[in-house]
Amino acid sequence: MILNKSDFNIKRLKLIIWELDNTFWDGVISEGGGLLIDSYINLVKDLSSRGIVNSICSKNDFETCMDRLKQFDIWEYFVFPSIDWTAKAQRVHGIIKDMGLRPANVLFLDDEPYNLHAASSIDDSLMCGTIQDLFDVIKEQLDKIPPKDGLKRLKQYRDLQLKVSARKEYDSDEEFLKKSEISISFIYNCKEYVDRITELIERTNQLNFTKNRISKSEVEDLISKSNYKCACISVSDKFCDYGITGFYALNCDNNCLDHFLFSCRTIGMGIEQFVYASLKYPALVIKGDVVTTLKQDYQPDWISITDIKKKEPSITSSSNRILIKGPCDVSQVLPFFKNKNVFDTEFSYTSVLKPGTYIESMNHSSQIIMLKDIDENIKEELIKTIPFIDGDYFKSNIFSQEYDYVIISLLTDYSLGLYQNIGHPSIIIPFSQYTIDYTKEENWNEIMHEQTTNSDEQIASDYKFFKANYKYIGRISPEQMLANYEMIRKLLPKSTKLILLNGAERAFIGKEKNGYEDRFLLHRFLNPQVHEFVMKHQDNTFLIDVNSLFGKDYPYLDTINHYKKNIYYKIAQSIEEYIAKHENTHEFSTRSRYAVFYDKLKELYVRFKWSILVMLGRIKKQ
Repeated sequence: MILNKSDFNIKRLKLIIWELDNTFWDGVISEGGGLLIDSYINLVKDLSSRGIVNSICSKNDFETCMDRLKQFDIWEYFVFPSIDWTAKAQRVHGIIKDMGLRPANVLFLDDEPYNLHAASSIDDSLMCGTIQDLFDVIKEQLDKIPPKDGLKRLKQYRDLQLKVSARKEYDSDEEFLKKSEISISFIYNCKEYVDRITELIERTNQLNFTKNRISKSEVEDLISKSNYKCACISVSDKFCDYGITGFYALNCDNNCLDHFLFSCRTIGMGIEQFVYASLKYPALVIKGDVVTTLKQDYQPDWISITDIKKKEPSITSSSNRILIKGPCDVSQVLPFFKNKNVFDTEFSYTSVLKPGTYIESMNHSSQIIMLKDIDENIKEELIKTIPFIDGDYFKSNIFSQEYDYVIISLLTDYSLGLYQNIGHPSIIIPFSQYTIDYTKEENWNEIMHEQTTNSDEQIASDYKFFKANYKYIGRISPEQMLANYEMIRKLLPKSTKLILLNGAERAFIGKEKNGYEDRFLLHRFLNPQVHEFVMKHQDNTFLIDVNSLFGKDYPYLDTINHYKKNIYYKIAQSIEEYIAKHENTHEFSTRSRYAVFYDKLKELYVRFKWSILVMLGRIKKQ
């Protein structure tokens, strides 16, 4: 069906399939277009962090599109990409089938009405539309859903993609299943998995035989009843660990299943039949349509039972184990790691919600500790009234997800100025360089040129309120900064290793940007105090001293806070070496520094090729 805004309900959504030309990016890539749109990149990442995955169905050259998406580090966020020159409608439904989903839980985005109607004609329950029509409503509803499990579901579908690809090498499904080393575990202590059980009961359909929708409190009541035998089903094979993918509740009084349901990710594996046989084929009233028929007196022979206590922990089954927070230049470290999927990133960004506004202060220690207990009314007021705070500002995972490692650049604390609310002195907000007081109108001109693309009139209106309600108090004191990090260290689990990056102490040669003058002297003053803090917590805190990585060569680009590529490579190596002391894995290994250089050459080549294509296209028109 072709969606209107009023018809969209994100609770139904499990997958978005994107066209690329004139949808995910601007223009047609084969004609010299292909400019990516930041708001759509951010949307894909936000969807992924909330368990909604993304795929591609596009008429294009596969290698060209893949290279373009890799340049922006977004390729890994797509699964089951279908990029060739054949008709789209059948390919869209092929993606849905391979992923084991229902069309009713999928949204297909395309700019051509013909493609939308063709895909919808195969199954009218498929949601179809254009991103231009639906972006606002998707974003509005998505913002009401908190991030969960990092990118766990994305990783699960990426593993499934490998599995579907491997299936093609076998002559029959049964032969493939027997080679897949499928094992399941019955978990009878369901109290630890109430949220997951509730989610399965609410969201599953294709393998939900009972469809008895109940609330979380009703689940808690059910699993505590003595006359019910309940269990979660955990599934794994040689491709991946699927986690908790099934649940049943057997009424022992009448030997009847009140709940019997499994995730669509296990379709075709025979899990439901194996569990049903293990329970000795109890009574079951099937509600609605399901994709398989249960048989009596049959149990698949390709599945084994594993004691959950004996299952080996799999490092790679957790998709995001490291969080990196800091200014955007810290993002230069990430390309040097082979496996970027284990990282969550919270870098400075250009706001989509307040278009054109550059936002960086959310990684200041004062704001990190504020995340733990900020009042919702205050949060809404700050988003509404402060021009450099938007709805994404407070969406950090640092305390909501348990990471193995949290990496924070101290440059945000070293650099930003603080502003205190006059009416509520406990509210302190960082913003831009500490050397410039932005409550003074003579400094607003810099904001106009560097911090936002808003009109002069809008900036004047925003900052008049800021001037009237906040006073400038300068850079954070060393004592307060260290107190903040003491609190951060306390709020993080003891098992989480905290890695801090300090500031550069070598003088910058040439003309520094306004506000950066003699910044190296400040770094020389603050770094030793940070070192003392780290030594105090050296069992679970580590300092990367960038100065020890410089060597004899000049390390800077345009400012003291922006290093040359080889320095970011050395920072990545330092992270790898520290983690290697605590991990028996190559999951965090770095690439060759020349591999990143090669990526850059490929990017330049693709841009050159596009420019040639554009030129040729103009010549033909003449």
